[in-house]
Amino acid sequence: MLRSIDPDAKIIVAEPAALRRDLAARHGATVVIDPTTSDITGTVLEATSNVGVDVAFDAAGLQSTVDAAINSVRANGTIMNIALWDAGVKARIDMNSMVLKQITLLGDLKFFCRYTCPI
Repeated sequence: MLRSIDPDAKIIVAEPAALRRDLAARHGATVVIDPTTSDITGTVLEATSNVGVDVAFDAAGLQSTVDAAINSVRANGTIMNIALWDAGVKARIDMNSMVLKQITLLGDLKFFCRYTCPI
């Protein structure tokens, strides 16, 4: 599934839940790490020869994951936030890194509910 768009793409997944790490590995992730025990940025930079990834997705909505995305994306790369943050929590963004690396920051929410939804 993960390789359907680009079979040669390097797909790096940082996931704390063992079940989801296993699913990512079985569905084509190149590198799968536990962010609670591994350095996300270090792993990404090592896997990409210190270039960084083209696109970083943040689905956790934590300051540490935003920081890791900024530090792991390549120059002219894109960060896609798909997380809903806890109410009242505001991310701190290192704007100098964003500008100097010319990073694009996007956010999106797609929620489809077939039946009555609590949202």
